Amino acid sequence: MKYTLICADCGYKQVFEARTLRSYYDKARDNGWAINRRNNIRWCPNCAPLHRHVGRRGAARTFVQIKLDISNN
Repeated sequence: MKYTLICADCGYKQVFEARTLRSYYDKARDNGWAINRRNNIRWCPNCAPLHRHVGRRGAARTFVQIKLDISNN
């Protein structure tokens, strides 16, 4: 079956071919798409980093974390 993903932010469309719905989600995630927990909102690889909140490439933060020097001299 063919499944079409549409980005919730920019409207980009991509078609995936898969046997089952679960494998369709796996293929989409492998190609960089972000899908929410309920599987009803999807973001393309360009918009996905803004909706990821953990990990190495989490969402951009609005604050700057400063490095604290905690050395006991």
